[in-house]
Amino acid sequence: MPNRFKILLLSAIGVLAGGYLADKTSRHADLTAIAYGVNALIVLGIAILSLAPFVIVGALAVAGFLSGLIAPSRDMLVRQVAPPGAAGRAFGIVTTGFNMGSAVGPMLFGWIMDGGHPRWVFGGAVVFMLTTVLVSLISERRLPKTYAVGRQPA
Repeated sequence: MPNRFKILLLSAIGVLAGGYLADKTSRHADLTAIAYGVNALIVLGIAILSLAPFVIVGALAVAGFLSGLIAPSRDMLVRQVAPPGAAGRAFGIVTTGFNMGSAVGPMLFGWIMDGGHPRWVFGGAVVFMLTTVLVSLISERRLPKTYAVGRQPA
């Protein structure tokens, strides 16, 4: 089985596990922050340590699992911060952000690699992950009570 297939498989398994956890908790920002924080530590380790190839593959597999684990709670956060009746627009904005990141990310990381610094790609990913941790924690703390899932607007 190719290594990239194992990593993608663990990402899918992570989505299933994340769905279970998202169903069992209302603290989606905390779950997202913890998973992204651990993921950032793993990717930082790949960036700064000289690791054997099999260790890198294992670390990336765990990172893939954690990325999958984050997805359901991330979706719940989007739903929480969306005004009543505007969840579709909120998901549209999030999807547009994913598309923009998918367009800009390869150019940014390609430029870094062309500069002869491939390990910085992992460092850059860590910066974006830690930014996501901060944004998820801040957004939930600033959530108006009327927008909370399961509550009716006042």
